[in-house]
Amino acid sequence: MLDTGNLVLATNTAIIVWQSFDLPTDTILPTQSLNQGDTIVARYSEANYSSGRFLLTMQTDGNLVLYTVNTPLSSINFAYWATSTVGSGFQVEFNKSGSVYLIAENGTIMSYIFADNSSTDQDFYQRAILEYDGVFRKYAFPKPSSPNSGRWPAAWSIQSFIPSNICTSVTEQVGTGGVYGFNSLCQLGGDQRPNCTCPPGYIWVDPDDETLGCRPNFAPQLCSGAGSEASNQFHLVQMINANWPYSDYEYYAGVTEDWCRRQCLADCFCAVATFKDDGECWMKNSPLFNGVIPPVSETPDEEGDSNARRIHTGARSSRSVVLH
Repeated sequence: MLDTGNLVLATNTAIIVWQSFDLPTDTILPTQSLNQGDTIVARYSEANYSSGRFLLTMQTDGNLVLYTVNTPLSSINFAYWATSTVGSGFQVEFNKSGSVYLIAENGTIMSYIFADNSSTDQDFYQRAILEYDGVFRKYAFPKPSSPNSGRWPAAWSIQSFIPSNICTSVTEQVGTGGVYGFNSLCQLGGDQRPNCTCPPGYIWVDPDDETLGCRPNFAPQLCSGAGSEASNQFHLVQMINANWPYSDYEYYAGVTEDWCRRQCLADCFCAVATFKDDGECWMKNSPLFNGVIPPVSETPDEEGDSNARRIHTGARSSRSVVLH
């Protein structure tokens, strides 16, 4: 085992015949590279180290890409971050100064993934890991021998990460259902890590595995019933800034908020409705995917407009209404 963390099998003349750096799992270390065709795969969950739902790959076309993964097939599904270096990217380098970057074949730096020169390998242990929530993070831990060790907490600290908001970055319309599975809501916490919740009236499919998403905790509405009867069976519980922007199946314009509410309650296929003050109403059916509660400054409308009004959500003990 070398000081770099590389486990090496070498001959008695120091010729390396095998090294662990050639077989990365979910982590890369200083002096390690990712060559074209190399991939790192996130673990499934915090406690489950089997292959998970996200991967980072240095593609043979030169593009460095983060993908969601179709489980259990382990095939790539949706790209949610990329360097856009098709035809020019060659290799990912993690240098001793703490920077992670993509270079061209001639050694020119094409793109910085983590441009951080404040934590050298002389003073810090460093690692970059694709974690189970789909975020690629760079960590540093002060070495006891460092003269500056007292200025830093004796713990692994996040220095950089991509993407900046995983909840709003994953926008796939087929596949995993979002960061945390179908019918769930993803929100970035104060520690910049995603938190997942179920909407009112929904519970976890498996409380020990949030990636399976949420399920209704109520009997579904029968489509044979009259709309007025359905309206009497469900009530609306309001939430703020919640949306599933890619689950629409019907759209209305020039209607009122009350009409949008009543239409959803009378429609046996409607799981969620969104309404904007300009009279637009969207109906959404289950399973709901890419659920998100973004920061107000990032709240998108149905077409992705970041200047949309604040979203209000209501659920009637069964189905939800989202109001912009």
